[in-house]
Amino acid sequence: MKKLKSLLLDGDYKTALEKINEAKAQIEADVKLDPNQTFSMKLLPALETNASKSRAHSASTGGTVQSFHLQAGFLRICLRHLRVCKSITNRRKSSVQGIHQKTDSLLNTQKYHPNIVKH
Repeated sequence: MKKLKSLLLDGDYKTALEKINEAKAQIEADVKLDPNQTFSMKLLPALETNASKSRAHSASTGGTVQSFHLQAGFLRICLRHLRVCKSITNRRKSSVQGIHQKTDSLLNTQKYHPNIVKH
């Protein structure tokens, strides 16, 4: 399924449709592969419809859909990178706040304990 997803995201609709038909044939040959008929009745028909529509749309727009999919993939990578950067920044802020709290706590402790020597 991951390979099929990547084929669709890459705009290789012809190969994706071939893989869907291969999966259907395998399920028809051995019903034990899909005992609940989840793939044959739900997933594969939905994927086939989407791939067919995308293929037709790509053909009518001269391949701009494939270009869009590549750009969308790049944007997903950029958004993921931004989330990671934001997470790192938040963790750094938390660490710095923790250090400041510890420092303040130590300074307050020294105010109340005159035996502690300040440098």
